Amino acid sequence: MNFSHLSSLEGIWDDIDRLNDLSYEPSPFLTSSYLKIWDECFSPASEKIVLVGSVDGGIKGIAAFYRRESPSTFFLLGGKSLSDR
Repeated sequence: MNFSHLSSLEGIWDDIDRLNDLSYEPSPFLTSSYLKIWDECFSPASEKIVLVGSVDGGIKGIAAFYRRESPSTFFLLGGKSLSDR
């Protein structure tokens, strides 16, 4: 697996939805429409680190993190663990 680093989720929203659709446990909290709103509300100006894992040019996994100022660390962007079930 090859890994690349992005500073934004722009351009990979369709990949996020495709991976969620193919997931063993798809979640409405991992869709592009939900994550876009979550990001706008909770981390719009935060530094982002997006790790993309791919095999033979096809994206197999995405992990997106944002920086919080206090404490200064990175947290997972969105996700069902941050939402009501």
